[in-house]
Amino acid sequence: PVWEAPADADMLGTIQNGKEIEFYFSSDEGEKKVSIPVEKILGQETSHPFIDRVEINPIISSSENIWDSQAAFNPTAIYEDGKVYIFYRAIGDTNMSVVMCAESIDGVHIDKKHAKPIYIPKLDFERPDGDHPDTNYKHKSWAWGGVGGCEDPKVTKIGDDLHMFYVGYNGRHVPKLAYTRIRYEDFKNGDWDKWRKPVLLLENKEVISKSGMVFPEKIHGKYCVMHRIYPDIQIDF
Repeated sequence: PVWEAPADADMLGTIQNGKEIEFYFSSDEGEKKVSIPVEKILGQETSHPFIDRVEINPIISSSENIWDSQAAFNPTAIYEDGKVYIFYRAIGDTNMSVVMCAESIDGVHIDKKHAKPIYIPKLDFERPDGDHPDTNYKHKSWAWGGVGGCEDPKVTKIGDDLHMFYVGYNGRHVPKLAYTRIRYEDFKNGDWDKWRKPVLLLENKEVISKSGMVFPEKIHGKYCVMHRIYPDIQIDF
């Protein structure tokens, strides 16, 4: 063991603080902390044992664009043709969530932000009250994050297609996990009207489903999907 906690310890959490790992726990004597050097845990040869937060943050922020004037967050990314494509949830003047895209050569410095969404709500389960995505919706969301729309995309490239899972929320029912796909060439060429008609993974309007993604390779000949059926994580083939 790296460290063995006292028998009466109740673990509170673990964080990295510089070159040390800090274990926090409470015991009969109160709350305590134990610090252990990273090198002791992972060995002297490990030069970059943990992910470092880049100094340039945030790399994408809200802007004067009507589509992301309020927020830009919860992204996913793919690397193709020497570029990092960052798909992110944006909230703009309509107070509705859409999927925007930015491009970067190194994954940190943004070289291009597309002015229009690559994906907007299409169907009833993901469109808040209103006749058109440009409508100024007034329906309040169940939590912070606008009035609903297409939230928190996860994108995987398999073969010639981009497979996207996202949360569809119409402001009336609980959030639902949805799926769509587009040919990579159509996406790259800006033909964003060619996304397939989205489908829900679960039709039950009372069950919250979120956080879905598909692995980039088949497992035992089947596609493997990981998603959240509140409050648990589920894997389906």
